[in-house]
Amino acid sequence: MPEIARQLSPENGLYPNPKNLYVRLLAETGLIGLFVFMAFLFSVLGEALTAWRSQMTFGRYLGIAGIFSWFAVALYNVTQDSFATPNIWINFGILAGMTAFAVGSEQTAFPTPTSNTEAATNQAEDL
Repeated sequence: MPEIARQLSPENGLYPNPKNLYVRLLAETGLIGLFVFMAFLFSVLGEALTAWRSQMTFGRYLGIAGIFSWFAVALYNVTQDSFATPNIWINFGILAGMTAFAVGSEQTAFPTPTSNTEAATNQAEDL
């Protein structure tokens, strides 16, 4: 206990490390860096939600796994302040690659319907 009291003493010039990635990003890169990182996190969450709303079972599975992974990494960053841990990059890299594959597979399996004017034009050309 005396070592903690010594570190938190007003006479001590050292500041304890908060072990929070978001605070560290804010302190080291400012608001712009924090907003860019948050945009990255929310884009990954958007990919996971898109996969979750997929019509394919595999896409929904990836979406649920991605949402749980996103929450785990977001909460982990509150207690750890390093980009060197592979949790962020491996989980989000696998999620991004697999959802891109699943969404691409879904688009070929379930093509988007054409608009009414395009369908009418195609029918008129066929006659």
